Amino acid sequence: MAVQIITSGRTDLDDFFGLSGVLGWTKFPQRPFLAFLAEGDTVTVRVIEKSVEILALSDDTPLMVQWAGEWRSDFMRLTVGDYRAALQAKSI
Repeated sequence: MAVQIITSGRTDLDDFFGLSGVLGWTKFPQRPFLAFLAEGDTVTVRVIEKSVEILALSDDTPLMVQWAGEWRSDFMRLTVGDYRAALQAKSI
């Protein structure tokens, strides 16, 4: 049985990657990412504190991260593939 993982949150990733500074960090001490790992009918939520841990996951792995805004805090929803693509674009 395939498990479908549905997360909610903002998806304006250009703003997130451009303004948060997260692509320059190797460790996420204040706002770790959450990775949702499905195996069989079980979903494990793993706290990710280092960028290398994200990059070790498959591109379709759902992620969430909290982003502190000026007036409130938002949760961003993305995938490992989104994160990897943003890192590659920054390196070019």
